[in-house]
Amino acid sequence: MQNVSIPVLKKDFTCDEYMIYQAKAMGASAVLLICSVLEDGRLKAYHQLADESGISTPEQAAKMCQSADGAIVGSAIVKLCEKYGKDCVPYVAEYVKSMVEACK
Repeated sequence: MQNVSIPVLKKDFTCDEYMIYQAKAMGASAVLLICSVLEDGRLKAYHQLADESGISTPEQAAKMCQSADGAIVGSAIVKLCEKYGKDCVPYVAEYVKSMVEACK
């Protein structure tokens, strides 16, 4: 396994909770949840699990980056997209910028 400086997507069909933990352990920045193949209950549970295992504030990212090469923030970005819809781009950009700054 090799460390990289760009976000990493674990692009498997996530069909089990274990796969989310596995993705985190492998250093993935995000997991792929295909809405059309997951039942609503399972989709919500997986999204929550991914959210709970991630990092969502610059302070958390800074702390994580003291001992790791990066932080998982995919679910925080999804929340911004849900909140702002088609107008989310500037909010996501600002969020990502703050997280990158926190890890410097």
